[in-house]
Amino acid sequence: MLMFVHISPEPDAVGETISTLKFAERVASVELGAAKANKESSEVRELKEQVFAYFLLLISIKKRLLMSSS
Repeated sequence: MLMFVHISPEPDAVGETISTLKFAERVASVELGAAKANKESSEVRELKEQVFAYFLLLISIKKRLLMSSS
């Protein structure tokens, strides 16, 4: 991992420079796992289809209610 940080040579910016260096140190200690594809499982796909079907049903019911109240 490569990270660039900007530190200021100005005496007024010592606090910010120290904070930046501490942050860079914490970032350097982070270990990332291996990258993996974010694939949608068949169960998730099925649940999304169910949600969409319920959404369409809800729209249909709302339309019928609006027509019956007119």
